[in-house]
Amino acid sequence: MKKTLLSLAFAAVCAGGLTTAMAGTVTATLEDNTNDGGFFATVTISDLLNATNQNIGLTFVLDIAPPVNTTLTKGDILGVWFDVNSDGEALLPSLSSTGLSALFTNVDPVGTIQQAVFRANSVSNKPFEDKDIKAPEGNFDFAIQVGQRGNGGGFNQTVSFDMMYAGLSTSMFNDQRVAMRVQSIEGATGFNEGSSKLLGEGELPPTTPNNPPTTPDEPPTTPDEPPVPPAENEVPLPSTLLLLGAGLLGMGASFRRRLHKTA
Repeated sequence: MKKTLLSLAFAAVCAGGLTTAMAGTVTATLEDNTNDGGFFATVTISDLLNATNQNIGLTFVLDIAPPVNTTLTKGDILGVWFDVNSDGEALLPSLSSTGLSALFTNVDPVGTIQQAVFRANSVSNKPFEDKDIKAPEGNFDFAIQVGQRGNGGGFNQTVSFDMMYAGLSTSMFNDQRVAMRVQSIEGATGFNEGSSKLLGEGELPPTTPNNPPTTPDEPPTTPDEPPVPPAENEVPLPSTLLLLGAGLLGMGASFRRRLHKTA
C-alpha cells in the first residue's frame, strides 16, 4: 500500500510538470546605457512555489522609484528585455504559445502588460508595435511591453507581475542580461534626459559555504616528567668507610684486652 501511494504521488508530480525547489531570488541593477549613466532601475525575479515547495512560476518586480532614483518625481516603465540560459531557451516556444492572460497574473498596475515576444536570441531591441519602445542593444530571448507611451497607461515607476509556468526558475536568469526602456523622466538628480535605455545583469546572491565549526586550538600540554627510579643501596662515601674502619679496629683492640685479662 505504501509503495502504491508513493508511486501515485510521484506520478502526480511528473504529470503536472512540477519540481520540488528552494525559493531563490535574482536581482539585476540596471543603469542608463545611452546617456552616460546616472539613471537606475532594479529588476527582481523570485521563484514562486506552491504549498508543497513545487516551482509554479516566477514573480517579477520592476522598479525605478525612490530610493532607486532618490529624487525622481516622474517616470514611466515601458518595456523590459531578458536573456535566459539554455534551460530557459528550451521553454520559450511553450511560453510563446501560452496566452497573456494565462501566462501573466497578479499584474500591478492592472492591465499594464500589453504584449510579450519570445524567440531565443532573436528578439530585437524594438520588437513591439510601438517601435519607439526599444532597448539599448539586441538581440534578446524575450521582451515584455509594460504600459503605453504618454499618460494613456499612466506613469508607472513600479510594475510587478507573476509569470505562471511550471519549470521556470530564477537560475535561468543568473548572469544574463536585463534591459529596460523608461520615458517621461523628471526630477532625477544628475540626469537631464527625458528617457533612458538601461542595461544590467541578473545575479543570484553569493552562497555561504557550509564549513564545519572550528574547534579552538587546545593549549599545548606539558609533558609528564619521567618517573624517578627507586633508590638503590648507596655506596658509602670514603669518610664513612674511615669511620667504619676505625670502629672495627677499636672493637678488635677491646676484644684482645679482654682475652689477656682472662688468661
